[in-house]
Amino acid sequence: MIFGALAGIAVLYFSGSMKVSQADEVITGGMKMMAIIGFVMITASGFAAVINATGDVEELVKQSAVLINGNQSQAAFMMLIVIF
Repeated sequence: MIFGALAGIAVLYFSGSMKVSQADEVITGGMKMMAIIGFVMITASGFAAVINATGDVEELVKQSAVLINGNQSQAAFMMLIVIF
């Protein structure tokens, strides 16, 4: 993984996509983004463990399927609402 990361940074430098003066800012921003994604994944894992421990996952899926009634566009819209 380290060699892949170094190769990616080298490609960015040599292609001119990232200037040396911007490197610190761009790489730090990428690390911050990865840290936030990791935090969200850990939080989601904890939430999933709690939901599974209650044993109500199957009932939640059944009720959601009844509410959606096979309408895929309605399902997509509901998922977008839950995200925000």
